[in-house]
Amino acid sequence: MWHLTRKGAGLLTVERIIIILAWIISLVGLLVLKRLSWREKFLLFIAVQFFTWSLGMINVELGVIQYPVRDFSVATSVNFSFHYVLFPAIGVYFVAYYPAGRRLISRLLYNFSFAAGFVIGYVLCRKYTELVDFKPIYPLVLALNVWIGFNSVNHYYDWFYGKRRLRKEEVAP
Repeated sequence: MWHLTRKGAGLLTVERIIIILAWIISLVGLLVLKRLSWREKFLLFIAVQFFTWSLGMINVELGVIQYPVRDFSVATSVNFSFHYVLFPAIGVYFVAYYPAGRRLISRLLYNFSFAAGFVIGYVLCRKYTELVDFKPIYPLVLALNVWIGFNSVNHYYDWFYGKRRLRKEEVAP
């Protein structure tokens, strides 16, 4: 039936399994997230898609990264499942659990952990699969993309919903 292999068309490769898992994890993750309404999740998902898809296309066109194995290989040179499904789902979680009322060091560590998680994931994918190949500068570019993109969407969320997630000492009496 299905054979787990590294090469071959039509076979279930490690890369295809990772792409399928990205879809499953993203969809299940959004279904179980109860901290935000569906309207908020949808808005955040679309907003993160804007950043991830745009920045992904720019990085591919600049030759900083390549996706040798991807879905929709004729339509785009970017991995659709990563940039249009998985990363936006992670971005929704970033905003949902953002420590807005905490000290600056907590917020910086939160940002750093997401950026580091993306870099580690990409490095592991590069080392053990054929999903991604990138130049040595790309981990820094990716960390900056995650930092800027997720924080921009976080500020957009606060602006759109008129929320002020303030620290306790900033709240008026």
